[in-house]
Amino acid sequence: MAKVGEKDVVFDLGCGDGRLVVTAVKKYKAKQGVGVDIDPKRIEESNANAKKAEVADKVEFRIQDVMKIPDLEKATVVTLYLADDLNEQLRPILLKRLPDGARIVSHRFLMGEWKPEQSKELTDDGYTNKIHLWTVKKDKKDGEKKDGDEKKDADPKKDAPKKDADKKDEKKDD
Repeated sequence: MAKVGEKDVVFDLGCGDGRLVVTAVKKYKAKQGVGVDIDPKRIEESNANAKKAEVADKVEFRIQDVMKIPDLEKATVVTLYLADDLNEQLRPILLKRLPDGARIVSHRFLMGEWKPEQSKELTDDGYTNKIHLWTVKKDKKDGEKKDGDEKKDADPKKDAPKKDADKKDEKKDD
């Protein structure tokens, strides 16, 4: 759904056994994968799975609070398996820190009022769940045109109302 490729750095928040990070690197050739979980046993499992899949040199698993990831800006794809309320708390952090065009995929849970661009139902081992996709869209840098900001490029001298003296000068030239 996120169309992971060779240039992507995939962060999985709530990584569990690390299967998404391992798959992103092994199958989809992501440049790097980072898994974050608060359960040390899950991180041990993740590292073992990465070693077994022979991708341990391209992945990193951390025992860490998902709200305090120091290098989140490196992520081009973020996967989540966190509850609605945690996703909602994480949303402003993701929007502020992820680069423009970064994709966010959440297994099952939403992000409050921010509606996903796409949702799909997946069935695995007899269970059907939805996955949701969002793309981070940043405003353009200062000086560039933004939606609804057509007048930003206006020339203040050219578009300003003319003074009476200017009008008299125009009449003389005629």
